[in-house]
Amino acid sequence: MEKEYTDISAQYKCEQCGQYFDDCDISKRHENVCKQYHNDINTQSINPDIKEDMLSSKSHMSTFTLSKNLVIISTGFLLLFTSFNSLSNLQSTLNKEEALGTVGLSVIYCAGVLSCLFLPSFVIGNLGCKWTIALSMVCYVIYMGANFRALWGTIVPASIIIGIGASTLWSATSTYLTQIAIRYAELTKRTTDDVTNTFFGFFFMFFQTSQIWGNFISSTVFKTKSSNDTQINLHLCGANFDPKLPTNSSNLARPSDTKSYVSCALGIQNIGKVMICFGAVNAVCSFVFGRLVRTTGHTPLFVLAFITHGTTQIALLFWKPHPDHYVWFYVFAAFWAIGDAVMQSQLNAFYGYLFHKDKVAAFSNRGLWESVGFIIAFAWSGFLVTYVKLGLCLGFLICGMTLYILVDVQDRQQRKQVTIDEDIIALLNTD
Repeated sequence: MEKEYTDISAQYKCEQCGQYFDDCDISKRHENVCKQYHNDINTQSINPDIKEDMLSSKSHMSTFTLSKNLVIISTGFLLLFTSFNSLSNLQSTLNKEEALGTVGLSVIYCAGVLSCLFLPSFVIGNLGCKWTIALSMVCYVIYMGANFRALWGTIVPASIIIGIGASTLWSATSTYLTQIAIRYAELTKRTTDDVTNTFFGFFFMFFQTSQIWGNFISSTVFKTKSSNDTQINLHLCGANFDPKLPTNSSNLARPSDTKSYVSCALGIQNIGKVMICFGAVNAVCSFVFGRLVRTTGHTPLFVLAFITHGTTQIALLFWKPHPDHYVWFYVFAAFWAIGDAVMQSQLNAFYGYLFHKDKVAAFSNRGLWESVGFIIAFAWSGFLVTYVKLGLCLGFLICGMTLYILVDVQDRQQRKQVTIDEDIIALLNTD
């Protein structure tokens, strides 16, 4: 017999949790999920993604609440990474004794690789996305606190802690954004892919502005008085820059990881300004692409990223940096930001779309390979000539784009087959 619902002020009550709903169908769907939640929440075999979906469905969030949560989490990341980016940009200068700063950054990503293999699914499955995000952010605070007394005994353990926190933070955040996007799409009758892209675009718009404020802080710290006596060895800059060779340039007295171009020709005090341009363009493009993708689809945007990154890397192979070519430093930063906006926002959204049933595992896997990429970049940064690095980056870019095309083609074929099967079933039912 169908359950009867208590009518109180034209509302329907869920007998499991006592919540009221204006719509009877929504109430029935909610009660089914709620009942399953109460039956299965204590079992160990339950999939973390399903458990999170149950927890999200248990609370009937409105579109306003979902939008508010998106703004809150975006603002939290803006504040957190403004602090972290400004501090990490200064590591090679603040903690340059025995390369403590750069070693600490490398340890972060090594710890991230290991933790991505084991922790995200377990932590998110037991704590849920919200608590995982909050506790993971505390790991960043511990790292920043350790820099008040930067020693091997404080920086290395704090780097391990933040590496662990980073893996759970990004997996939980990407999973949570995907979940609330799915719920928002249900309430507004929009496609899940459309809303997911919009939500990630909005989130990364906020997140990328942390580059602006973080680099504003670092550029203020690096600010020095200009000198007319500076002898810049411009033939050492650009693609020919070799990090193993000594240099007499005063602009490189305090080296940075971005040193082949900006600091070599313009001085280290201008790195922050160029990165502010990068962050501003990245933030705007993240928001624009999040809305544009509903018209264009994923593939044209990934092609745009491939073109902008590819042409920028080829141009940097042949371009000779010079202080008189001041505007070109900002042009290259802007082009790189356009491609990065696609990679950051749309790649996360694409993962959420492809692996909607295994979100936690998918985002953990993405975090693992991203950390591996950072480790490789840190490993070769002090040894390879810049043109070799650019060549390797071009190779990785071509390989990545080729693999994306294969995945996209496979996904299209699967969707086409599902559509054919649904049409056949519809015809059989009609007959």
